[in-house]
Amino acid sequence: EQLEDLEDHRPFFTYWVTTVQILILFFSLFCYGLGPVGIDLHQESGMVLVTSLSLHEVEFNEPANFWIGPRAADLIHLGAKFAPCMRKDAKIIKEIEKGREKERETACCIRNDDSGCVQSSQADCSKTISTWKKWSPGDSGPGGRISGTVCGLDPKFCEAPPSVAPYEWPDDITKWPICRKTSRSSERQLRERQKDRLTAEHMVCEVIGHPCCIGIHGSCKITTREYCDFVHGYFHDEASLCSQVSCLDNVCGMIPFYSPEVPDQFYRLWTSLFLHAGIIHLAITLVLQWFMMRDLEKLTGSFRIMIIYLGSGMGGNLASSIFVPYRADVGPAGAQFGLLACLIVEVINCWQMLRNPHQALLKLVCIVLFLFLFGLL
Repeated sequence: EQLEDLEDHRPFFTYWVTTVQILILFFSLFCYGLGPVGIDLHQESGMVLVTSLSLHEVEFNEPANFWIGPRAADLIHLGAKFAPCMRKDAKIIKEIEKGREKERETACCIRNDDSGCVQSSQADCSKTISTWKKWSPGDSGPGGRISGTVCGLDPKFCEAPPSVAPYEWPDDITKWPICRKTSRSSERQLRERQKDRLTAEHMVCEVIGHPCCIGIHGSCKITTREYCDFVHGYFHDEASLCSQVSCLDNVCGMIPFYSPEVPDQFYRLWTSLFLHAGIIHLAITLVLQWFMMRDLEKLTGSFRIMIIYLGSGMGGNLASSIFVPYRADVGPAGAQFGLLACLIVEVINCWQMLRNPHQALLKLVCIVLFLFLFGLL
């Protein structure tokens, strides 16, 4: 009652940050909808068209959301704390390099019945119904290249960007750019030779697979749009190879990286404080901020509470990004623990002035344990 009568400080920061958090959650649910609800992995299966032009049963697993809110991938897009989006990660870089090493050994797998073609390894290209067209020293590509072929992509037939000195495309398909414009004269030649199947079969076949970025760790797969949509991936029909797309950039969203190879979204330490994993998560935050942070702000003032809230929150996110780098975290948990720490210190300092200091301290400790246990979910 005494706190309600204080006129020295109005809890403007508490009202502001709470309003922003509520609006952002409503915006998140409106734009992305609800993800699968639960505490374990959510499994989804269905018949999907794959690059073999047949229907296969595909299973897709993703983490469920206990808090009743968006999917983890959507939270990352909205600004969740996710270390691979904030700095270069050695494990992810290693996986990308492994993928490029495998991609260097791929070539265009062309169906013998002219039903299409797809970039694949020799092992994945059926010898019975397809032809794996790979350049070699005895049958090289333009400029004596032996890296390739690539379905729908050839330096000889690309006008923008052209393969001319000093910007010739290297003899390494993982370093080839996306062709934005094909030479018209080359297109006419291809159409004339299509019936004879003399040259450049990889340029006249219908490409049925393009890069698809899957999951939150930036993995890429050449597949169909139907498969990519089923696994909630990002389909790149403008590209021919996984090395031509930045899957991590797709996963992170928000402001694109200044350099595609170097994640630099450090502002996630701050933006994640205003996000929540779901409705239950927001409800807990509202209760704590209304009954604890509001009264504390009346005592300390808006500026001080803002410093404590933002400083503790960003410090907690920084620690989380170091020790739990591959988990998408949202919410002001670090800020709430910072506020509780201030209250505990205040109780200890005013121990003799309080009527029941042991009871006050016990309540704060119980709240800390409650938040800690919920944070493990």
